[in-house]
Amino acid sequence: GGLLSVTIHKELKLIRRDATLLSQTLIQVLYLGVVFGAIIFKNISDTNQWLKASAAALLVFLAGQLAGVFGWIVMSAEDAPELLAASPAATRTLRRGKLIAAVIPVALVMAIPVAGLAWLDLWAGAGALVGCTAVAWSSGLLAIWFERPAKRSELRRRRNGSWIGLLIGAFVGMSWAGTAFLIALRLPWALLALGPAIVGVVILGAVSKPERSFAETLQMSQQAS
Repeated sequence: GGLLSVTIHKELKLIRRDATLLSQTLIQVLYLGVVFGAIIFKNISDTNQWLKASAAALLVFLAGQLAGVFGWIVMSAEDAPELLAASPAATRTLRRGKLIAAVIPVALVMAIPVAGLAWLDLWAGAGALVGCTAVAWSSGLLAIWFERPAKRSELRRRRNGSWIGLLIGAFVGMSWAGTAFLIALRLPWALLALGPAIVGVVILGAVSKPERSFAETLQMSQQAS
């Protein structure tokens, strides 16, 4: 199926094989989502649009957390990064495949809650869909730009990596959560959703970095450590 397809399948297979890593990732995020989701959905009603908007923003936050972890797994958690550094394959194609592979699990996990919210309220579902899609792709891009090769066993110490990348990811996530929140409030509030969306895009544009080869990334990581 070509290099892009092979890369996507390879990354998804590695994620699926690592049951411990999946449990660490999903339990933390889903536990948080269940607690806050239960509070919101318990009090939600047909007339309370603010709670529906809060639910949309919560889903975007959870999608951002998932995308950040999966982005780190496929971009930085290579047990043999030297193989990628020595590979003759195009770096751009490999990273594009990794990015798509990081977004797919997020889409699978978030599909049901987003669809459920859309069933309750179409505007809230639309806001959640836009926000989740944008935050997942943004988190994947940040994982590329702030890539630091490390072993998968170091997932718990991921936050000791690039704290700047984590901080930027938090601001971008809040921007997309705000976008989803305003869209969910329906018109005329939805017109204001363009504001936080522009902020998120501007932040991404400001921190974007030229694409480095895997060899350059590995060398910089070794020098930093």
